[in-house]
Amino acid sequence: MDLHRAMLAEENLTGASFVGTILRNAQLNGAIMSGVDLTNARAMVASFEGAILQSAKLIHCQLNGASLKNADLTGADLTGADVWQTDFSGAKL
Repeated sequence: MDLHRAMLAEENLTGASFVGTILRNAQLNGAIMSGVDLTNARAMVASFEGAILQSAKLIHCQLNGASLKNADLTGADLTGADVWQTDFSGAKL
């Protein structure tokens, strides 16, 4: 699925599957994303500021240049994720 530049801020996406989805430059600020599966997703330069990503699967997710400022990543799995230049300022890890 291609969600390049999607505007999903403040949406409740709990438990959604974004496996392999293109989320480049997507706006997900404040989104509720507990338990989402972002395995192999491409979320380069996406904004997840203040998003709730508790227990999310970010396995092999491309997050380079993404903003996860103040995001809640409690229990999230970032195994193999590409986090080059990702901003985790104030994030709960």
